[in-house]
Amino acid sequence: MPHYFYENKWGVLGVGTVLYLFMFVYMGVDTNIYNESAFFNVEVNGNDPLKNPQVLGVPITTTGQFMIFMVFFFLNAFFGVWLRVLIIDRYGLLINDSDKKVKEGIVTQYPPHLFWSYNLWTSARFFFNLLGVLSNVFFFVSTVAGAFLGNILARRYLIGLDDLEHEKQNLVAATYNELRPLTSIGSYKR
Repeated sequence: MPHYFYENKWGVLGVGTVLYLFMFVYMGVDTNIYNESAFFNVEVNGNDPLKNPQVLGVPITTTGQFMIFMVFFFLNAFFGVWLRVLIIDRYGLLINDSDKKVKEGIVTQYPPHLFWSYNLWTSARFFFNLLGVLSNVFFFVSTVAGAFLGNILARRYLIGLDDLEHEKQNLVAATYNELRPLTSIGSYKR
C-alpha cells in the first residue's frame, strides 16, 4: 500500500466509514442483536415493562422522564465539546501546562483555578457521557448528536477562519523570531 494513502484524509475516512457500516450489517445478519438486545429494544409506556429504558438499572417509565434524560444527555455532550473548544482549542491551552503558560505571560486572562474547575467538571461530564452512550440507542443518539452539533457550531463560531489565519501568522512570526540570530539588544525576546 503506498505511503500517501495514510495521508489521504478522504481515503482513510472512507475506509473507516465502510468498516463501521460492515460491522452494523454483520451484527444484524449474523446475530440477533437488534431484535434481542435491550439496548436497541426500547419502548416507553409500552405493554412490555422489560422494554422500558434504564439508567444504571433503574427503569424510566414515563415519556416526561425519558425526554428529560434525552435533553440532558444532548446538552451534556454539547456543552462538553463547546467548552473544550472555547477553553482549550481556541486559545491553545492545555490543562496540564496552563500554570506554566500563565506564569510566562502568554495567557493572563485565565486564572489557574479555571483549569481545576474545568477538570472537575470534565470528570462529571465524562461519567454522564458514558451513561448516555451505554444506556440505550436513544440516549446514545442524543449524546452523539449533542457532541456532533456542539463540535460543528463551536468550531464555526468560536474558531473562525480569521482566528485560525491569525494564529498561523503568529506561529510563523514566533518561529521566525526564535530562529533569527540576535542582531541587537532590541531584538532579544524576553
